[in-house]
Amino acid sequence: MIIVPNRGRKKIRNFFLAFYFMYMLDPFFINSVMRLHRLVYYIIAITPVVVFIAEKQWSIKTKNVFKLFFELALIYTLWSFLMSGILGGDFWYASDYIKWIFKIINSCSLFIIWKNLYKKNRVTSDFETIFVNAVLLYILFSILFLLLPSLKTFWISFIYNDKQPLYIIKDSSYATRYGPAGWSSFSEAYMSLFGSLALIGQYLKRSIPKKVFSIKIIILTTGCFLYGRFALVIQLLFLGIFILYTIIKEKKIWVLGGTCIVAATGIASIIFLYNYSTVSKNVITWAFEPLLNFYTNKTFAVNSTYELANMYKYFSPSVHEILVGSGKWYELNGMPYKYTDVGFMRNIYFSGLLGSILLYGTDIYLINIFAKTFAEMNRGKGKWIMFILLLIILISADLKGSMAVTFIRYLFPLILANFYYQSHRKMEIE
Repeated sequence: MIIVPNRGRKKIRNFFLAFYFMYMLDPFFINSVMRLHRLVYYIIAITPVVVFIAEKQWSIKTKNVFKLFFELALIYTLWSFLMSGILGGDFWYASDYIKWIFKIINSCSLFIIWKNLYKKNRVTSDFETIFVNAVLLYILFSILFLLLPSLKTFWISFIYNDKQPLYIIKDSSYATRYGPAGWSSFSEAYMSLFGSLALIGQYLKRSIPKKVFSIKIIILTTGCFLYGRFALVIQLLFLGIFILYTIIKEKKIWVLGGTCIVAATGIASIIFLYNYSTVSKNVITWAFEPLLNFYTNKTFAVNSTYELANMYKYFSPSVHEILVGSGKWYELNGMPYKYTDVGFMRNIYFSGLLGSILLYGTDIYLINIFAKTFAEMNRGKGKWIMFILLLIILISADLKGSMAVTFIRYLFPLILANFYYQSHRKMEIE
C-alpha cells in the first residue's frame, strides 16, 4: 500500500479542485447521455449556493458595500424583463439573462466549495491560484488537441458539439478554436484575460514566484492567441501596462530582461510552428493575418474587421431606442437584433442609454469594490492598476461582443475571496 504524505495529498486535492473549476466554468456534455449529463451539471452547479442559503436559514447578512450592487442589479433585472416582455414581446433577452445569472450562481458555488475546503485545510492554494490553474488546464488541453489530431477527432465524437456546425469545427483554419468544452472562441479568450488579471494580482501581492508567474503568463497569452486575435491584442496591452507599472512604480528592472527572453522564445516558437506542419502553418497565418495583410495590402483589415467595421458604420438607433430601447435582442431568424453582436450597441438597441448606463454602472461599481479590497490586502498598493486592467476588459470586450453580465461572473467571486482573506487575517490578528 502506497502512503501519500499529507502535503502530497493536499497538492493532489489542489489539482483536482482546479480540474473541477475548469469543468464547471466551461463544461462539456457526453454525446450519448447529453440531456441527463446537462441536468446533473445544473444540479451540481447550484447545490452549494442552495445549501449555503439553507444553512443560513435565508438570513444572510449582506456587506454594506454590496447593498448598492444588489439594488442596481435588481433594478436592471426588473427593467430588462419588462423591456423584453412588453416592448420586445418575446422574452428572448430574458432567456439569455437567466442563463447568465445561472453562470454567476455557478461561480459563487465554486467560491463556496473552495472556502469550505480551505477553511478545513483540505486544500492549500488560494482562490486565485485554483482559478488560474483551471484556465491553464483548459488551454493545455487545447494545445494537446493541436498536437494530437486523433485525440481531437475522438473528443469531437465523444462530446455534444452544439456551438458550431461540425464542418467549421473540423476546418483546419479553425484548428486552435477547440478545447475540452468543444468550440472555444471569444468566451474562452475572455476567461483567459481574467486568468491573466488574477495572475497579475498574485504577482503584485507577492504570492507567486517569478518563474512560476512567467510560465503561467506565457500559457495564458497562448490561450488568448488560440481563441481570438482580439483577446491577444488586449493581452499584449495588459502585459505592456504591467511591465511599465513594475519598472516605474516598483523599480524592478529584471522585468525588461524577462520580457526580452519571453519575446525571443515566442518568436522562435512561431517560426518553428510555421514550418512544423500544414495545420500549424494555417494557425500562424490566421493569427498574424492582419500583419501579413498589412505587408501585402498596406492595411491591417481582414474579413472579421470588415464585418466589425460595418456594424459600427450601420449603427443607427432611433430616438426611441436611444431613450428607452426596443426590448429586442434577436431578429426573428435568430440573428442579433439589427445584425450587430457588438455589446454596447446591442444593449442600447435593447434598453436604451438608461438601461445601458445602469448595466455598465453596476460593473464599474464592482470594479471599484475589487480595486479597494485588493489594495487593502496588498499594503495599499495596486489599486489603480487593477482598476485600469478591469476597465480595459469591460470596455474592450463590449466593443466586439456582449459580456457585461458575464463580467460579473468572473469578478464577483474574486471580490468574495478578497473579503474572505480580510476576515481570515483579522481572526489571526485577534
